[in-house]
Amino acid sequence: MPTHATQYCSRDVAQEQKVYHLTCVQWGVLALLWEEDGATLGYLRKRRGLDAPTITGIIRRLELSGLVERRHDQGDRRVVHVFLTSEGHAARHVLSEVMKAFIARVQQNITAEEQEILRDILQRLISNTSIAPGLGDRFGLLPSPLNGGDSP
Repeated sequence: MPTHATQYCSRDVAQEQKVYHLTCVQWGVLALLWEEDGATLGYLRKRRGLDAPTITGIIRRLELSGLVERRHDQGDRRVVHVFLTSEGHAARHVLSEVMKAFIARVQQNITAEEQEILRDILQRLISNTSIAPGLGDRFGLLPSPLNGGDSP
């Protein structure tokens, strides 16, 4: 029969090896929060180009995973801030390593030159399909000439 100490250690190991099931969009929201913890729902929505119900659902699922929590602004209860939990902060290293491995797998057998060509084409597609003409790059991915900046 296991002792209390053994059960405690087993629980800690299980928590260390927790599996996260994230979509690409959830990953993108977490990445923004790792840059700016406490961002508002509106900021996250705009940076990821999502509508209000979609960002709300994403945050709800991240809350259920224990990675984030919502808090209403003290000055304006209509404004909602999203904060990483301690688990959300701790998951950064693990999830970043998983994403690096995924990117390496996706980019294998593709030269750096081919990656740059693909990135350029995808950025032009984003620009061409912008919801509102003149809106610019809502994801911050486009090179300066396509994003309204000066040509190199």
